Amino acid sequence: MTVADAINKGAVALSEDITLTLKQLLETKHLYQSITTSFKDEILKTAVSGIGGFQTKLVETDIGRLYGGSWHVWQPSQEWKGPLHVQMPAGPSKLAFKVPHVKLFCHKCGRVEAFNYLFGQDSLDFGTAVTGVTPADNQPTTQIFVFSFHCQSCKGIPEVFLVRREGNKLTLSGRSPIEHVEHLRVIPKAIARFFSGAVVAHQSGQTLAGVFLLRVLIEQWVQSQAKIKNLKVDQALDEYFDALPEDFKKRFPSLRILYSDLSVDIHSATGSAELFEKTQQQIIEHFEARRLYKL
Repeated sequence: MTVADAINKGAVALSEDITLTLKQLLETKHLYQSITTSFKDEILKTAVSGIGGFQTKLVETDIGRLYGGSWHVWQPSQEWKGPLHVQMPAGPSKLAFKVPHVKLFCHKCGRVEAFNYLFGQDSLDFGTAVTGVTPADNQPTTQIFVFSFHCQSCKGIPEVFLVRREGNKLTLSGRSPIEHVEHLRVIPKAIARFFSGAVVAHQSGQTLAGVFLLRVLIEQWVQSQAKIKNLKVDQALDEYFDALPEDFKKRFPSLRILYSDLSVDIHSATGSAELFEKTQQQIIEHFEARRLYKL
């Protein structure tokens, strides 16, 4: 095996790893969550197997340069010529990667569908060409990719993602439209939007806002169930609690207690993730119990 063959072999493995990591990011992560590409030692070991001596160091250096430098986004309108993209005019090669097709929730179809990759680019690369501004040498390579995808069922307006790369870390930094969180059927339709909004806020790192929305959910629900409209929240909570069956009160989470706990968190501006997740589950249990008791 030649040095060129070894470098290409390593580049193929790195390129495929980027593609798989990007697919995982878009399909399973939420706003402002990150995932890292592996670049495990096994990739280098596989690439240099069959060569030896000083050539091993050459291969490792070149693969490290490709991985640490700017990555080139392959366009579906172009022919795939492998992971080594030669810059024009003639210059050093870049590590090219394919953007995967993904499965996403389609707002128009109302379900998860296959989305095909349409177009992608590095917006910072364009900005550098215009302004001449480049990152400092001691910073990890930073790129901001924009990717668009098309639902293969409805063929509606493409969905767009913003992915920030710093070194080997990819972060989901934006998307249009906003992520959809399908609420559980057990949550009444009248307050479902507060539940979904709370989950999106929490998953996006804004747990305090999520805690606030869970409290709004409780407020809106108990007030909607009150016999007298426009009651103060504490009065509506008391009336709601008093109307529940005694066995229900003993066995299942009390919205009055949940409301109090959420209020303490809000007033202290804590935004406890533990409290959010606990309250979210207890709200679900409460409404499941209402269904069980046919209330």
